[in-house]
Amino acid sequence: MCRRKASLVACFARERLCVRKGRDFARSERRGEAASTFLFVSRIGNNGCYSNTCQGFVLSNVSGAPLPGAIPQPLSTYNGEDHFVTLSIKKDEETLDWSLYQDDNNNPILIGWWPKTLFNNTFDSATKIAWLGSVFYPKNETSPPMGSGHFAVEGAHKAAYISHIKIFDEFGQATDPYIGRGLTDRKDCFTTDGFKYSHHDGFHFYYGGPSGCQN
Repeated sequence: MCRRKASLVACFARERLCVRKGRDFARSERRGEAASTFLFVSRIGNNGCYSNTCQGFVLSNVSGAPLPGAIPQPLSTYNGEDHFVTLSIKKDEETLDWSLYQDDNNNPILIGWWPKTLFNNTFDSATKIAWLGSVFYPKNETSPPMGSGHFAVEGAHKAAYISHIKIFDEFGQATDPYIGRGLTDRKDCFTTDGFKYSHHDGFHFYYGGPSGCQN
């Protein structure tokens, strides 16, 4: 099972929204045994940092914006009511920084931004965009649960999901994504039901699985 050793978290689950060009990326993460805390990630070349522990991500300090380490409330319950957070990353047309927003209820709140200077002005657009869930655990350990801890086949109100997926085009307009390529590297432990579209959820997918996977 997942263990904590001193201040080091030995294993964790996470879900990500990531935009990438070459080796550079800007990424929002929710991390924890229930992917419940926010982290903001930057990597330029071989260098990376989490949240505000380095100069990679600048917090907006806007009232109501989630902070690194915060747990969004309320949390969803299995076979009960779903609660969600809508996040978006897009390039600011004026500053050319990459900005992260919480977009719930069509009322965008600026969480913060990755300054353009981080990327040496080469990150003008994303060549890859990814939405995913993942877990990390050391060798000879067992994994924490991914998502809600239930397989994708269980569906609505039970499995974790990412829904209403959009991409921003060169004009800053939200558009439907291309049908992407899904990847599940441990089908014996975790599952996804594939990238699909519905009127209620837009482009979406369910994912996850219980704890106990071994590497």
